[in-house]
Amino acid sequence: MQVPNRFSASTRATDNDRVLICRTLDAGLADGQLSGAEHESRVSTAMHAKTVAELRAVVTDLQNDDPLPPPPPRAGASRTLFRLLVPAAATVLLLILLIALAGNFTSGGADEDDPDKALGSRGYLSLRGLTEVVDVIRTDLGTTTVDDLTIYEDYAVVETIDPQAPRLTVSHYYDGDFRTTSGSSRDPNVPPLDLTTIDLPKLAGIVAGIGRSVNLERVDDVYVVATSTEDGPEILVYGKNDLSETGYVNIEPSGRFVSVYPFDPER
Repeated sequence: MQVPNRFSASTRATDNDRVLICRTLDAGLADGQLSGAEHESRVSTAMHAKTVAELRAVVTDLQNDDPLPPPPPRAGASRTLFRLLVPAAATVLLLILLIALAGNFTSGGADEDDPDKALGSRGYLSLRGLTEVVDVIRTDLGTTTVDDLTIYEDYAVVETIDPQAPRLTVSHYYDGDFRTTSGSSRDPNVPPLDLTTIDLPKLAGIVAGIGRSVNLERVDDVYVVATSTEDGPEILVYGKNDLSETGYVNIEPSGRFVSVYPFDPER
């Protein structure tokens, strides 16, 4: 896929850009261009991309005629992003959906779901599994502050600050045991995320209710990205299915919803 050059290499990637790239990766998986392992690796890379140029590199070799739209201008960015996400004909329907979901936001959107439901063979996205991941990071890695923690149903990837080089991270892959790999550079001025500030019961509830929150009747895969940003900690919960339908929510560590990007069947 050749993404148009209207993007500057330094343009900061937005959540909407990441979602569009993930949809392209989902399509690549569905049509056989990507294996399951390649898809998971590229999705993880897309979730950590800081600029549009980094996102472009994830999909440039894929054959897909659905290019990224241009990024919204700085002025009125939130309104422009909304128009990009929702065609005019579906705007009213989406607003109705958001209003209907609002009652679920305060309770984590999972009052009818089991927050300890074991997803995947290891169940790392259940309340028990999330607690296990945080506890093992504390005991085995000796810290609860991380730059990034991505949790899938059967494994997790955590980036911690290199104690010998604060401008670098160390990446750890966990699936019952830790395997350490090389990390990447980091901005030492961005404070790391303290995992103890995350309300794990509320996060587990949001994971369990992600289908309802993002307008998906069927959810085949869920993953969580908890990361530190210039604006503070950010937690994204993604839901998707084998039909290449994807949506996600952005929440605070306390479990309060910041924004929701539901699947739009009109796109």
